[in-house]
Amino acid sequence: MMTFVTRFFAAMVAVAILAAPAFAQARLKAQITVDDDIVRLGDLVAGAGGLADRALFRAPAPGTTGVVAAQDVALAAYRAGLDLLDLAGLETITVTRANTMITRDAIASLLTFAIAEKNGDPLSSIQLVSEDLPASARHSTGGLPASITGVTIDANRGRVTATLVTHSKRGARRTPLLARLEFVDDALVLADPLARGDILKRADVVTMSVSRKMARNSLNDISDLVGMQARRAMPAGSVIRQRDIKAPTLVVRNREVLINVKRGGLTITARGEAMENGALGDVIDVMNTRSQKVLQGTVQRDGTVLVGTRGFAAPTTIRKARARRSKMDILRQTIEGEPLRGSNAARLGDLS
Repeated sequence: MMTFVTRFFAAMVAVAILAAPAFAQARLKAQITVDDDIVRLGDLVAGAGGLADRALFRAPAPGTTGVVAAQDVALAAYRAGLDLLDLAGLETITVTRANTMITRDAIASLLTFAIAEKNGDPLSSIQLVSEDLPASARHSTGGLPASITGVTIDANRGRVTATLVTHSKRGARRTPLLARLEFVDDALVLADPLARGDILKRADVVTMSVSRKMARNSLNDISDLVGMQARRAMPAGSVIRQRDIKAPTLVVRNREVLINVKRGGLTITARGEAMENGALGDVIDVMNTRSQKVLQGTVQRDGTVLVGTRGFAAPTTIRKARARRSKMDILRQTIEGEPLRGSNAARLGDLS
């Protein structure tokens, strides 16, 4: 038994056969791909003209495919205002929904590139927290590429605002973006804690990304660190700066030291006592333990002190040498930011 709908479509097909030239432009498509929530007349029918934007039914879920009966499409088209439709001998039409969702990670990547272009920073220095970004955004895979516009960076507050521009058949869509931002740089940091006076080894240092504020004035060449001595105790993870290290102490105050005195082409060796600490190249006071004379010499790589014939005016007494050494200790502690100890605190005024 034929229903009204069946008789209606049979009549439409008969009319189509008799009047093919009149509606040849309105022809059903065998398969389509859409990138919107709604399937429209123009998606399914070639030659829909001014009716192309009329909504017919909901599209399948993104990334999936569905099948719709040709007669159902014809009825929906008739209700939308299209009187004549060539079914093209089709019984069903395949409708595929494109995967048009841009993920949060993709949005974060687009935003990171836009920040790098605006700020002139390498991508590796931009750390973007994407939790504040939308979970996804719709975008037509067949349209213009998604883009980021209106980037505004507030480094002090650690945030960035911008606009995500996506596209579909119906035009551009603009989504405001707000994300937390931090600029990072590579810096040399301690892998393990160091005590004051420890000598740095290659294994003690690793390269890590830290905030740009923490990385300011840090050392980034490991060759500048290996073999140096820690001026203070530092925990693991500390960013290393020039003020944190010094050349290693080769000569220790009040310890025995070997003195080499050059006289013409001869070198005379004597035992002495260091009156101050000394690193490689430092000029320090040393006392000849036999003559009790105080001399000035340069610390050598092997830990000896070389006293030359020029440029080293020695104090005449041990008392004067020790007084000068005390003043130098005060000056060094002041420059390095160390707390003054003992009588040095009371004698700070002697330096003025």
